[in-house]
This record gives sequence, C-alpha cells and structure tokens, in this order.
Amino acid sequence: MNFKEKWLRKISEKTLPFFKKINIPVEFLVIFRIIFAIVTAMVISLGNYFISVVFLTIYQFVFLLDYIDGKLARYQKRFSLSWLRFDRIFHYFISFAFLFSLAYSTKNLILIVFAAIIGFSFFINGVLNTMKNYKNPVKYSERKIDSILGLMVIESPFSIFFFGVVLNFVEATIIIYSIFYALGFIYKLLNNYKR
Repeated sequence: MNFKEKWLRKISEKTLPFFKKINIPVEFLVIFRIIFAIVTAMVISLGNYFISVVFLTIYQFVFLLDYIDGKLARYQKRFSLSWLRFDRIFHYFISFAFLFSLAYSTKNLILIVFAAIIGFSFFINGVLNTMKNYKNPVKYSERKIDSILGLMVIESPFSIFFFGVVLNFVEATIIIYSIFYALGFIYKLLNNYKR
C-alpha cells in the first residue's frame, strides 16, 4: 500500500463515525459518487479550464466516499458482492470517461480517437477481469501493481491526471495516460494469457 493509499484510508476511518451517526444509506453514497463522477467527466469535455478544475477538485474529495462505503456497508449489514462488482466496473468506466472527456475537450481528432481506442480497450479488459475475478474481488484489488501505480489511477484523488489538468498540460496528460493504458491493456492480456 502506497503513502497516498494509507493517507486516504486514515481519512476515511476518521470520517466513518460521522456517516454512521447520520445513518445515510450506503447505496446513496455510491450513487452520489457515480453521478458526480459522470457530471465531472461531462464538464471536462466542455473544455472550460476553470469549471473543469473546480469540478475535478471537488471530485477529489467526493472520491473519498469510495473508501467509506465498503466499511459503512459492513456496519449497516448491507454488503453485497454485486454492488462491489458494479463499483469496480464503474472505476474502469469513469477512468475511460475522464480520459476521453479530456481528449474531447481539445477538439483534436487524433487525440480523441487515440484516447477512445486505448481507453475503451482498457475498460473492456478491466470489465472482463472483474467478471473473471468476481469470486475473490478483494484479493484481486490488492495486487502489488495496484499500489505501485497508485499515482497514475485517473480517478484516484490527487493523481497525475488531476495535476495534469490543473497545470493545463492537457495534451501531455492525454498522451501519458494513453500510453499507460496501452501498457496496462497489454499487461492484462499477457497476465490473462499466462493463466
């Protein structure tokens, strides 16, 4: 587990009592996070720097709900493997959506097509992997590669994607993530082939 992951888990542990106290349904937290992520992707696609940074910054904190909802679900005795699988698939989807939205905001057809093909390939592979590893999803998510690449995960708080957008390195961010996703896609294919 990397430093950022430890920090996020520590924050979630400190805020969990608040969510237990207000007795908010865990499904509401998951749906709220999903809707806000989709809205953020749509805002990024508009290409307005200021609004994109505002929504993406707010999303950094909304994403903290992802560290709370599992613990809250166990506390409320509402833990469901189906919801967990849906949540994991959504992580792949929103990463693709953020990358594609950023590419779309440039109005550069080459970057849009590049991001769409690479991002969608990674998304499909991630979905297939999630379905394949459905019986043991927690073990699957705690692989070493996940902690090593923690800063690269698009939707994770304070990722390289976030700083790329904030610093307005849009084209470089798209290229870096497209290469990262292409390598991730190849890695997953090779990993699945060996099994």
